[in-house]
Amino acid sequence: MSSHTLHATILNLDPAWANRTAVKTSKGQVDYAQLRDYAVRLAHWLVNNGCQPGDRIAVCLPKSIDSVVSLLGSMMAGAAYVPVDPTAPAQRQATIAGLAGAQRMITTPEIAAALRETGMDLPPLTELTPVGIGAGVAALVADVPAQVPDAGAAVGADDLAAILFTSGSTGVANINTSCKPAL
Repeated sequence: MSSHTLHATILNLDPAWANRTAVKTSKGQVDYAQLRDYAVRLAHWLVNNGCQPGDRIAVCLPKSIDSVVSLLGSMMAGAAYVPVDPTAPAQRQATIAGLAGAQRMITTPEIAAALRETGMDLPPLTELTPVGIGAGVAALVADVPAQVPDAGAAVGADDLAAILFTSGSTGVANINTSCKPAL
């Protein structure tokens, strides 16, 4: 894994930064050591649940510590993350996950219920509760060891890191797969 990627920077963090605030929201904050721990555990959970290098993980969560952890954990597991607007209509969310070829979607129980009501084909849904201060990921990975999955699995500097969508002038989602994790 290249040391010049966002997730490698978190993995190889200078110990002097471990207790500094990494993510702060109105609901709480985590330091870099906690962020690393949650992301590593999520990556390990994803790999244990079938995630392979090159997979795509849709992340449909409100802005939160859990959403940042999901982004990093996906890349540490070797997958590209697909940010999906949690305020968009469920049909659009499902369409984006389908167009991206997502193998899994990380979301909330409320969004998952709305997605199921669309009747559209969906990837397996991983529901986090509660979402916000990292507690959703923490609950999901409570029994997962804090060890980085196979080092060869993580997204490298030249691999696809994210698949982004724009609304397009016609209202149809347009895909942009040129996002790389290199810093």
